[in-house]
Amino acid sequence: MIYFAVLIFLLLLILPVIVRLRVIISEEQKRLFFSISVFNRLTVLTGYIGIAKNRAVLHYNKNKTKVLPYRTMLFDGQKADLLKSIDILKIHGAVIIGGETEFSSLFTAFSINELSAIAYSVLKEEKPYINFKNDVINLSSENGSSVLCEAVASLNLAVALKIFIKKFIGGIKDKCQKKNLKTK
Repeated sequence: MIYFAVLIFLLLLILPVIVRLRVIISEEQKRLFFSISVFNRLTVLTGYIGIAKNRAVLHYNKNKTKVLPYRTMLFDGQKADLLKSIDILKIHGAVIIGGETEFSSLFTAFSINELSAIAYSVLKEEKPYINFKNDVINLSSENGSSVLCEAVASLNLAVALKIFIKKFIGGIKDKCQKKNLKTK
């Protein structure tokens, strides 16, 4: 019986977990709405990020919020290592631009298509199996602009444990450093 339990545990560490992230950025509401689900059925986290003066505010439950200073959201080397261990399978996006008659919206659509082509070529070179698609939609009305994006990634529980342990150890180191600074 113990061998069976060990076998199941090892299989869970090796088998992939499919994580789906859906994002909607609304220009009118100045919010980024998101949903994270596992295996396309089990929703793990939903919420939105609102923009304040010098920080972003994460609302992930009806009564729970977390303030995120912009400095903590910057991309650094530790985050790049974590992203390398996650296998991105699909990126689908759409950019909705309001006001088709304006030259600026047409230029924006052209620029987004060019950036999309560059991203496609880089991603296909790095990961030839990735499913990448981006659309630009011009609206004739001035309803405002928004961005829709869906990304699907695959990781196994060993990678998830590695990410969790790195975050946990990093959090402990940060608290120790803050404590040392306060005592000095």
